[in-house]
Amino acid sequence: MIRGLYTSASGMLVQQTNQDVIANNLANVNTPSYKKDMAVFRAFPEMLIRRMADFSPPEPGQTEKNPVIGRLGTGATPDGIMTDFSYSGVRVTDNPTDLALNGKGYFVVNTPDGERYTRNGQFSVRADGTVVSPDGYQLLGQKGPIVVPANAKIHVDANGRIFNGDQELDQLRIMGFDEPVAGQEPILEKQGDSLFRLSGQQQGNGTLREMTAGETEVKSGSLELANVNVVQEMVQMISAARAYEANQKAIQAQDGTLDKACGELGRA
Repeated sequence: MIRGLYTSASGMLVQQTNQDVIANNLANVNTPSYKKDMAVFRAFPEMLIRRMADFSPPEPGQTEKNPVIGRLGTGATPDGIMTDFSYSGVRVTDNPTDLALNGKGYFVVNTPDGERYTRNGQFSVRADGTVVSPDGYQLLGQKGPIVVPANAKIHVDANGRIFNGDQELDQLRIMGFDEPVAGQEPILEKQGDSLFRLSGQQQGNGTLREMTAGETEVKSGSLELANVNVVQEMVQMISAARAYEANQKAIQAQDGTLDKACGELGRA
């Protein structure tokens, strides 16, 4: 009976984690280039249950006298949060400093913690001409932080070259990573604010490298959409809420049974 309480409680914790992940996805549905997360769970080992003190003759093909009742699950636990890196299309903004990547690759920005990688191309130009991300981090090109002249009419071609009229100013650094081996963690992990960093377990999980011309297309005047399907996420949230409620009712039922066992059977 106590084991059943623990099993139901573990189910509630699993669904709570699942709801937190889904809620975060829904909150970022309008965040450019947001990559949705998915909670991954694993089950605890199952137990094989037999009837004890049962002196019935063994069933055909069985040598043991205790008949098998079945397997009992002992609960589940969160095993991690995985990121879906799938591409979801672009939204046209006609703003020359809005950039989107079609294909694998990441813009490189300079942060106080070092270089970080992002697909959020919602850049702007500061008063000193420095091109920065929404959080104020410098966008990096082949020559370092990208700086454009005052009142420049810039445009970016499909290869990431930045022009002021006919004058080429710099070229974007676009980094990509080789696909990891199946079952291994990706080389990049989320840091927050649409930024990615190298994961702590990058050994054998692919190599970060600079993308060559033609591997990734840069679309100027566009922003990548979040790969969150609102309807699908809402359906999953409802399912998680119902599963949470079912485990909650299971705990209440087991608690009532324990109360009777201790209160009434104990007096008898």
